[in-house]
Amino acid sequence: GSWGGSTGGVSGPVFEEEDQGLVEFHLTGFGKFGHLKENPTEKLIELIEEELRVDQGEFLPARIASSHVWEVSAEFTDDALSKLHGNLNNPGNRPVVLLHLGVDCGANNFRLEQKGVNEADFMYHDERGFSPRKQPIVRKNGTTTHTIQTTLPTAKLSSILRKQKFDVQTSTDAGRFVCNWTYYLSLHHAKKSGALVLFLHVPSVSQVKLATQLQFVKALIRQIAVQV
Repeated sequence: GSWGGSTGGVSGPVFEEEDQGLVEFHLTGFGKFGHLKENPTEKLIELIEEELRVDQGEFLPARIASSHVWEVSAEFTDDALSKLHGNLNNPGNRPVVLLHLGVDCGANNFRLEQKGVNEADFMYHDERGFSPRKQPIVRKNGTTTHTIQTTLPTAKLSSILRKQKFDVQTSTDAGRFVCNWTYYLSLHHAKKSGALVLFLHVPSVSQVKLATQLQFVKALIRQIAVQV
């Protein structure tokens, strides 16, 4: 389930023990923030949960182990990421993927973010009134120029998905708001938890309709599962 998020998650495994060969996924989206009353990533999580109740085979060779909708705040994501990474079963040889979804209202396509940056530079308050300027997210990691790259093959994934007629590209800038905060912290936790982490920026539904966004997320999940 979700860690105090605004929607219940898919609690526990949705496949039986014999499906241990599947790639385990944990999905996160965000709720409303600022003037955005309906976040497409919250709707995407809800739609994925609905699909899982109907047909768990839709995502093969992936297994969606949990899904969460998080408050758009640094404090909330700090706590949620600690719990999510801390609760992962020791992956061993079996890959575990954390796929974080966020919206970029200025974008007109999908973006696979390649790295998180150790800098919080919020141009406006998060949902708890926090607005750090040019501060490191993890102080022990040094300056605000420190980055952590995802180990997932973003260029290859992007290329494959473009061949499936999706408008997608890789990106080296996840911004400096809660999306980047989440990505950098998740990549930081992954050094200990062993999870594979990716942040996907989706456009607003005025740019790309929700049904297309859902098809893209499903295609991305399947391709990541195939690649790892």
